[in-house]
Amino acid sequence: MKSEKVIDKVEKEVKELKNCFYCEGEAIQGTIPGRNYVGVPGFVSTVYCKGCHRMVSAFGESARAASVMARSYWNRGINDGVATND
Repeated sequence: MKSEKVIDKVEKEVKELKNCFYCEGEAIQGTIPGRNYVGVPGFVSTVYCKGCHRMVSAFGESARAASVMARSYWNRGINDGVATND
């Protein structure tokens, strides 16, 4: 997990969501309370493309940290795959 100092630095560089790296579709973001893989409580933020359904998620101790990191990953073209209803 990133420190608040790192989150502050990343937040200055990443102000808003870019359109999808793959299809140029509109991206939306949501943040919810959750847990990481080992059960530590925190927040999960997911950025999702309305066009091609690609997504990326990030976990953080605070909602702000999760949101900033997910936005950063998204804007760099990182993705966790395509969301499905399976």
